[in-house]
Amino acid sequence: MPHNAGTPPQLNTDARGRSCSPPNLNRDNTELTDVTVISGFHAAKRRRRDVDGHHQVIPDSARKKQAAHTSLSDLVDVASLAVPSLGAVLADPLISLVDTACVGQVSSLQLASLGPNTAIFNLIFQVFAFLSVTTTNVLATNSIQAPGISDKERKRRLSFSEMMLSYTLCVAMMLGLCIIVFLEAIGPWLLTLVGSSADILGPALQYLRIRATASPAVMLVMVAQGACFGQQDAWTPLKVAIAVAIINLAGDYYLIIQRGLGVIGAGITCPVAQYFGAIVFIIYLQRMGRRDKGIPLSWQGWPRLVAFRPYLGVATTLLARTLFTMCSYTSITAAATSLGTPEAAAHQVTLQLFWFLSFVPEPLSMAAQSLVARDSSDPARVKRLTRLLLKLGLFAGIVLAAVVALIMIKLPWLFTSDAAVAADVGQLVAQAMCSTLICSIVMMFDGISIGSGDFRHLPQTNLLGWLVTGTSLVIGRRLKGGLGLVWWSLSLFFATRLLWHLVHIYKHWTTSAFGKYQRPGHQEVHAVA
Repeated sequence: MPHNAGTPPQLNTDARGRSCSPPNLNRDNTELTDVTVISGFHAAKRRRRDVDGHHQVIPDSARKKQAAHTSLSDLVDVASLAVPSLGAVLADPLISLVDTACVGQVSSLQLASLGPNTAIFNLIFQVFAFLSVTTTNVLATNSIQAPGISDKERKRRLSFSEMMLSYTLCVAMMLGLCIIVFLEAIGPWLLTLVGSSADILGPALQYLRIRATASPAVMLVMVAQGACFGQQDAWTPLKVAIAVAIINLAGDYYLIIQRGLGVIGAGITCPVAQYFGAIVFIIYLQRMGRRDKGIPLSWQGWPRLVAFRPYLGVATTLLARTLFTMCSYTSITAAATSLGTPEAAAHQVTLQLFWFLSFVPEPLSMAAQSLVARDSSDPARVKRLTRLLLKLGLFAGIVLAAVVALIMIKLPWLFTSDAAVAADVGQLVAQAMCSTLICSIVMMFDGISIGSGDFRHLPQTNLLGWLVTGTSLVIGRRLKGGLGLVWWSLSLFFATRLLWHLVHIYKHWTTSAFGKYQRPGHQEVHAVA
């Protein structure tokens, strides 16, 4: 009989003689104890003990530090895309803003003539902004630097990307030439349509015909920016944008202020700066391709429609959204211009300031489109990014609204030397602040919706905003509300868009990135060889 037969089983004891149950070891020979409840908070502390009896406690402070590190990582991801993108986004509105500031020092009549032109060129160039977005997506989807691809796949991607880059540059050039012919043919009718009176039609037409010659360069710059972003190069567009802005500023100062050429000087400076930017982009892309650091530039023949079919569905949706937005801006400009020269000049100053600052949150919206789409398989991260981007959008809106108020109250002389125009600008402070704040928030909703693939409602959202704006303008004209009510109509446009976003989120809570986020059918642009 064994010597321990009939004796009670031995209990496991620790170093102090306290009994304990046999350790429950997992695969890595460590033991996980139960979650300890902290009084008052029910916060968790997980204890791990290895086979030697050592304890490692992960307290709440460590987990909070880990959460803070995760939040910081998310912020860095957003900033790494948003900061370099800022220059590319602000290039065109910055040129228009500088034109406005310089022309305003010469003549209120010529300043008023810039308003209709701003509406026309913003509409045209925003319509074709899909060239940059789709180029970015196609090249990024077929990245030759993607990890784990074979040499054969890399060659296929390189060949396809080379073809797409050649096609899109060719299409961009043809579109730019078509815009020149289009504006030359119906320029006077367009200016009249957006509210140009007889006294400003002459200088407005001069500026339109000269600036229209920059259209091919602007289209090429859009594609080149998309090519850079698609190859994970966000800094080159920023550098080129800075150079273009400096050339434009120097040209405006010399031709407008020193030579007194007014809108003619502004019209000449714009094409010079834009063609400089296009040439720099083309040379840069060509050099990167020759050094095997990027996609080579080569003639691939005339574009084929089949190459553009993969992203036409997305492009048409975003195009419709842009059209309704620009129609709202055009309607507001037409209403302001019809009030008279001083009101039209004040509207031009305020609109250019608002238009320029409204582009500042755009890089955050671009980051939302990219990051939310990239991390769509991780709902927890998508929700974190959504909350972070909304907070950043709100913060940016508050800061920009304060900047608008400061400039319009204290610094209107930067844009006009006419005391009457400056006084009219000062009466639009509340409307401009409100529009700037809501616009920043709405742009975050747009970007997150596009990134999550839930963007089919965007055209209806902007259409509804346009209808509300148009109704407000009609009522304002009957009530003779003046320029102030015209600008409250712009605030209503953004408020309507924000409200419809909230309604859509409520109806689609389970699939919305703002709610439970069960990934819907995502609309992506896939490259087809």
